[in-house]
Amino acid sequence: MRNNFSRQVKESFSLGMEESMRLGTRYIGPEHLLLGLIKESDNNALELLRNSHIEISTLKKALETGIKTRADQSPKGNMKIIQIKNFFQKLKFTLNEEAEQIVRGMILEAREFGNSSIDTEHLLLSILRNNNTKAYAILSQLGLDYQKARTSLRSKVRV
Repeated sequence: MRNNFSRQVKESFSLGMEESMRLGTRYIGPEHLLLGLIKESDNNALELLRNSHIEISTLKKALETGIKTRADQSPKGNMKIIQIKNFFQKLKFTLNEEAEQIVRGMILEAREFGNSSIDTEHLLLSILRNNNTKAYAILSQLGLDYQKARTSLRSKVRV
């Protein structure tokens, strides 16, 4: 399953980069990844958020506010350039350390679910697993945590 990202995850990452530029930050963090995920109009993670009674507009506003309050601060952790092979044709992303952990976590989540590709629900689970991020804090305040999301995904029948 080496870097087998779904079209929707790729689109979410692309939209996350756009959100970073729009908000004037010099890095991509978990909050940008989550903004990209909810901006991508139709995906499993967005369905899970809606089924968890999370108002997407409220989530978006909270994420944007969280990013703006961090904009004048240095991002947490070291800035790193990572290269994801076969992903956006080897485009380099500037991710903060938290976002880099989330990318690695997505791969692990897909493996744990026995999926052959990495999809948006794996991105959401990885964000929820990293409980030291602003994105996690916002989702938690809105009533979603890792265990609830994982249970919901496990109960969903996959064809």
